[in-house]
Amino acid sequence: MSFRKRKILIVDPDNHVRENLVDIFAHNGFVTVTAVDGKTAVDICTKDFGIDIVIMASDMPVLHGYEATRQIKAFRPKLPIIALTANDDIEFTYVNIGFNSYHKKPFVVKELVQLIKTFLLF
Repeated sequence: MSFRKRKILIVDPDNHVRENLVDIFAHNGFVTVTAVDGKTAVDICTKDFGIDIVIMASDMPVLHGYEATRQIKAFRPKLPIIALTANDDIEFTYVNIGFNSYHKKPFVVKELVQLIKTFLLF
């Protein structure tokens, strides 16, 4: 029996962060897609229903991560979206906006991968 590899959309304006996350998730057996801003993330999610989970920076150009999450959840309410943030107003802000969870920057690789796996029921 074969299983489809899980696809993660990584949304962050910082090229270094995106590249780091692509490497981490590729080494853990995931397929990755990237975006540099919230608008691009929304566009990708409207076209690619194979996205299994989104890792979204909150602070981004063009369309903020909060608004991008609201827009994505409007048409894909069950798609898990995890905020990746350096902000301290975490629990109340992110969960009430519509993120399913959050992980603080700088991220701990093992913890972030485990968080992703819990949402994808590994």
